[in-house]
Amino acid sequence: MRLKLFLSFLCLLFFCGGDLATKDDLIKQEKELQTIREELKKIKEDLLERQVNLSEEILSLKNKIDGMTGNISTEEYRSTQQGKRLNLLEESLLALRKKESENITSINENLANLQKGLLELKEGIEKLSSAQRELSLSHNEEKEEIEKKLQILLEEVTKENNKLRKRIAKLEKEIYSVGVYHTVKEGETLSLIAQRYKIPLKEIIKANKIEDPTMLAIGQRLFIPKK
Repeated sequence: MRLKLFLSFLCLLFFCGGDLATKDDLIKQEKELQTIREELKKIKEDLLERQVNLSEEILSLKNKIDGMTGNISTEEYRSTQQGKRLNLLEESLLALRKKESENITSINENLANLQKGLLELKEGIEKLSSAQRELSLSHNEEKEEIEKKLQILLEEVTKENNKLRKRIAKLEKEIYSVGVYHTVKEGETLSLIAQRYKIPLKEIIKANKIEDPTMLAIGQRLFIPKK
């Protein structure tokens, strides 16, 4: 009875949770199936042992009855207490065999259901694995396509930046191609020089690429662009 309840609970758990099964669930179900097979084997061995014991007891009782009754007919010795006990034992043996047959049939049906469920679970896992591979392949292709587009866009932006730099350099060259040179004298600063030539200080700094306007050297030549 406990085995039947256990198998019923196992089947219910398996078919209710089949949609969420994973490879770990498959391994677990296979282990449980192996456990059920071992229990079935033990039940068969136990029933066989009980049959042997009952057969031996029946044979022993028959021998005792034969020794006690001698040539008494079968109908007469069955009327005795020993005959009644023998009948009870025979009935118990038949009932035991019937119960064993029912248990084996039920267990075989449950095993068949479990095997069918395991097969369905394997098919589901294979489909899931196939879908995952297709999704991964699609993702990789999409990623490669995006990377190609970004690379093309980066190359185009780089080309445009190079063109802009060249144009800026050309414009600066054109802007600062006309002007005069001034030699820095003692006590002069960029501000005074800018005021003298009436030109913005930043134009002198930009034309001469001066990093620190406060650092001027006597005798240093500065290009003064014309407005």
